[in-house]
This record gives sequence, C-alpha cells and structure tokens, in this order.
Amino acid sequence: MPLSTAHRVYCSGRCSRRAYFEANRERVRAAKRRGNHQRRAMLAQGKRYTVTDRDLSRLWSRYENGCAYCGERSSPLHQEHVVPISRGGADGIGNLAPACLNCNLVKGDRTVMEWRLGKKSPRYRTWPDRQVGSRLPASTPHTSEVGLAAR
Repeated sequence: MPLSTAHRVYCSGRCSRRAYFEANRERVRAAKRRGNHQRRAMLAQGKRYTVTDRDLSRLWSRYENGCAYCGERSSPLHQEHVVPISRGGADGIGNLAPACLNCNLVKGDRTVMEWRLGKKSPRYRTWPDRQVGSRLPASTPHTSEVGLAAR
C-alpha cells in the first residue's frame, strides 16, 4: 500500500486523539490558547455565546427532530438548557438540547440527573432486549457467524 493512502488503525478514539496530540503538540496547544483567550475576552465584555440557526438545525437533526429525553416528534420542540442557566449552565450550543413542551416544563431548573432520579417512570431511549451485562440471544447473527452458541 502506498504511503499516501496508508492509514493508522487505533484501538479507540481516545488512542487516536492521544496520538494526534503527541504528533501535533504545539499546534494543539496554540489552538487551545486561542480558544481560551477568545472565551475570556467574551466573558470580560459581558457577551454571551451566540447560537446561530445553522447550529440549532444541526442540533435538531442530530436528535432526528425529536425530544432528546423522550423521543417525541409530534409536538413543537423547545431549546432546553441541559444545565440550567440558574445553576451556572452556559447559553452555548453545548448546553442546549431539543425538548418537547412536557419534558421541558417538568424538568424545570433541575439537572438531568436530578430530574431523572425524581421521576417515577423514566422514558429512556434504550433497546428493551439489551440490559447491562446480558448476553446476546442465540438467534442473533453475531453468534451464528462466529459459531458461538448461547449457554
């Protein structure tokens, strides 16, 4: 394989990022310094983060135009602050999530964990057949391909 098309394969994204940082240490540090300087300058001037319509449309499409908490798609979505501003959360895109009216109003000024732990029936979007520590059923293609049988 020619060197121009060779790619390195890492065990995880974490290893890949670490290798990139090691290879480009000064470049990464300079970018971090610029970002910190810009953030501090904005805060010193009393400016808040600006969220564009493009940012919001990307965020909404990441959640497939549904509520981040219950997956509801029929009701209009609200910009919900994951960490409430009253609790020190930022007004930036990293702290926003689409939420239906019900989830947004019920959550109020609590964090997501406080809200979920206080709720009687949490509506997580999980696979009902997969639990932590469970095995795959014998009928799955994963077990038949490698010749494993469920015990």
